[in-house]
Amino acid sequence: MSLLEDLKKQADQKKTSPPAAGQASRSTQDRNVLVLAPKFNLVRKYMKELADNLNLINPDEKFDFSLTRRVALKGFVKRNFRLEIVKDSKVSECVFRYDLVQDREIRKLVDNIPEAELAKKVMTERGVVYTSKVLGRSMQLNIKPKITSSFAFSVDIQKCAIVLKIKNFNGTWDQIIHYAPNKVTEKLLDELGKYILNQPNNFMAMSGNKLSDSMRGRLQARLKTDDRGSKARPASAPEAKKTSGLFGIFGKKQE
Repeated sequence: MSLLEDLKKQADQKKTSPPAAGQASRSTQDRNVLVLAPKFNLVRKYMKELADNLNLINPDEKFDFSLTRRVALKGFVKRNFRLEIVKDSKVSECVFRYDLVQDREIRKLVDNIPEAELAKKVMTERGVVYTSKVLGRSMQLNIKPKITSSFAFSVDIQKCAIVLKIKNFNGTWDQIIHYAPNKVTEKLLDELGKYILNQPNNFMAMSGNKLSDSMRGRLQARLKTDDRGSKARPASAPEAKKTSGLFGIFGKKQE
């Protein structure tokens, strides 16, 4: 058999052989990147425009924020909306943030020392600045009126999903939601915008969470209190896993 005939035979065998596991995996990842990239760019473009418009409007609706089940802070407005792009070698995120603020320091008298200590613990965990003073069987909390809420979007290439991490929305709780690419639409983002502004919305229903906001808040507060300040997540929210790099495609600007 000549060299060319031998090489042709090897080539023919290669054509009919199934791809190696590593090659198949890489091919799947490449396809996932192509599916996820336009969805990630849609999110980034929409949330940037949302931030820009809300900064011009400066909505004056008042919002409450729960530190614990029994300690709530009232009368915040939402300001300083921004979209931050976070990039490193392992992950790309676009993070929509805003601050809950008031025009003066918050003074909160908590008539239960253990509850006040729990409030102090969660404020420390969340970066809320405060001072405290024991007054008999109560505690005076003096709180700097600035709490940052965030909605962080990233990509899970292995699972072919857009991942949303919500932090400090209306209380000291976290939630992680995974979306199939076909679920990430402008309609979903519209409902998220309404959710952020506490307007009537279907955001959680579209995200697969059927609990009402009020019930979800009560469950989150109960979990947080039972754990004495440990981070609480709704039972339905899956844990996020670190993903591999995004091959650079998610850093491209949406045209």
